[in-house]
Amino acid sequence: MYLLASIIAKIHTLPNALYPNSPQIQKWKPYFEKFDVDGKGNISMEAFQVILYKHGLKDELDPHKLEVLEATIEDNTGGRLSYQEFVNIMSDKRTLSFSIAVRTRGENYDTESTLQLTEVKPPYRERLLKLVADEVLTNDEDRRSFLGNFVWCLPPLVMLSISCIELGFYIGIGVNMTRTDVNTTLADFWTGPVPKSSWMIFDPEKKIQFWRFATYIFVHGGIEHLLFNLAVQVLLGVAMEMVHGSRRIGGLYLSAIAAGSMGSSVLDRTSFLCGASAGSYALLSAHLANVLLNFSEMKIGALRVGVILALVSIDFGLAVYRRCSGLKTATSFVAHLMGIAVGLTVGLFVIRNYNQRLHERLMLWVFTVLYIAFVMFVIFWNIFYKPAV
Repeated sequence: MYLLASIIAKIHTLPNALYPNSPQIQKWKPYFEKFDVDGKGNISMEAFQVILYKHGLKDELDPHKLEVLEATIEDNTGGRLSYQEFVNIMSDKRTLSFSIAVRTRGENYDTESTLQLTEVKPPYRERLLKLVADEVLTNDEDRRSFLGNFVWCLPPLVMLSISCIELGFYIGIGVNMTRTDVNTTLADFWTGPVPKSSWMIFDPEKKIQFWRFATYIFVHGGIEHLLFNLAVQVLLGVAMEMVHGSRRIGGLYLSAIAAGSMGSSVLDRTSFLCGASAGSYALLSAHLANVLLNFSEMKIGALRVGVILALVSIDFGLAVYRRCSGLKTATSFVAHLMGIAVGLTVGLFVIRNYNQRLHERLMLWVFTVLYIAFVMFVIFWNIFYKPAV
């Protein structure tokens, strides 16, 4: 039976240019030569484990790389490691590796025929995780921690589930609209329909039906409205949920949704409210504020940030226009502002404290008390305030 082994090559057959002469590499070279007893330029996996654990090599590797190495060693017991691969490990050359020789312990092998320089791309899952870490986190230490601790068996289901439900309700409403009105055109779907008779939409005249303060997010005012929110939730929300967890991002999103409807009930008392813009703007504002505060450490170009800000400005401008135009599709834009407020306070606090226990931070309790006070104010306002007729 054959096992996968790491790179078998004689040290003397490799070009000198492939061997870095850095002090770090030279420091570890004597250990390699100590275990290369037959002078063939490779050592056993068992010898590499000794160097890794007993001679302190593991202390110079980041946690993610160490985890990968441990898994590789376990899967390749009986294999051998060449000096060049040893150098690549220490110099962090992840994209260059030599071809893998397949053999069992004690078998003879042909070093010349197995030596090939190839470029190996990391698995797509690792590339995805690295992309997410670069986009969301602000420093290399947090990125390494995320890459080393992420577990695929806990997928980001909150943002994906909410997005699927929103899409399903919009399709259902659209189908029902075409059945009741045969004159419906594609243009009608771009800015509508806004089903003001729906039991889910936030109706200022039916605030006693408390579920409307949350279910309004499943009703959207047109394809443009829906696509913007889906794009933010899927492209940004899922990435943030992967990094910060479902509880933190789900809690941030839902608190912004509640704040959106409550703020609208006080500041725009005659308007209907629909769509998930409060939650989307909370995610966007928190992320963009974090990017701008840590721009020198982020791997996001200024052009991309400018494009995102331009798209947000267009969406918000359309929301203001719809509200002030007097059209049938006019709905409140106060939820957008409430989402920004939540994102710049609670949201920015959450994402700037990656890998920290939030309940131990004083600011979390300050925000919690302020949010509860806001909720109580809105409840009493809606119960006791009677506008003049």
